[in-house]
Amino acid sequence: MKIAGSVFVVTGGASGLGEATVRQLHAGGARVVIADVATEKGATLANSVGRTNQPRSSPAGLPGPPPTSFEPSAMPMSM
Repeated sequence: MKIAGSVFVVTGGASGLGEATVRQLHAGGARVVIADVATEKGATLANSVGRTNQPRSSPAGLPGPPPTSFEPSAMPMSM
């Protein structure tokens, strides 16, 4: 798999295995999107590896208020 120059989305990327994955991909020359509900941890990680853009911390990366229900049909399927 070509890592350098590729773009990866790491869900749960702010801590644990996700954080390790983010660090490894970034070290290999990838651009990485850190997707996690722990937005402050994600921002801290992004700053530590060299952030290149501004964070987006709205729920699920979508504009507007968070969903009012957490039933599967109410949850967005993509970020």
